[in-house]
Amino acid sequence: MSCSSENHSFSFYSLEMHRDGQGSTQDPPAMVSRRPPTVMCYICGREYGTASITIHEKQCLAKWKFENDQLPPNARRPEPTKPQILTEAAREIQGSKADNYNLDAANEAAFQAAQSQYIPCQKCGRTFQPESISLHQKHCQGYKALKRSAKT
Repeated sequence: MSCSSENHSFSFYSLEMHRDGQGSTQDPPAMVSRRPPTVMCYICGREYGTASITIHEKQCLAKWKFENDQLPPNARRPEPTKPQILTEAAREIQGSKADNYNLDAANEAAFQAAQSQYIPCQKCGRTFQPESISLHQKHCQGYKALKRSAKT
């Protein structure tokens, strides 16, 4: 078969594609991939899907308590508290009013809460997660390392 406006020969399927303006010279339509919304854990700072965040938070808090109990009494930290905005957001998600709640504000509050759990190094002042601080302090050169990094 041939196109009436051009002198090209096409198979039946190709002619239909050509007439519809979807010829091989055009790029296929770009697919927009959208990442599902995630919520940040207020304990560890990692991101989880809205359906699994409540399960994760229970397990994460239990893990945090276990690890905190293993620390010497002078190194133990107070239990992290869930920011108020996250409590309200959790109610809205469970009540399927998730469209109304500000995911960015909730994630920012969770990020700040997770950052508050970090422990500063006694030698250099950098902050670390509780499970990482002891390893860092074994190798930390204190302010020498900070001076060296400032020169570069």
